[in-house]
Amino acid sequence: MLTPTYEQAGDVEPICYCARWQGIPRALGQISEVTWLPLQNTDLFAPAVHVLCRDFLNGERLHTQAT
Repeated sequence: MLTPTYEQAGDVEPICYCARWQGIPRALGQISEVTWLPLQNTDLFAPAVHVLCRDFLNGERLHTQAT
């Protein structure tokens, strides 16, 4: 999926991973800051995160309702 970039022209294709986390998240490369944001703070989310949360949460709700 392509989503708008954050404060730049063009689109980005997010790549997501799932794993058990060990340690402290650190900002590296193009990532300037790492922080946990509750879903109530969607105004602080990057455009790609809006799309990922929308699709993931809708999928989870549909899965939960079906089971």
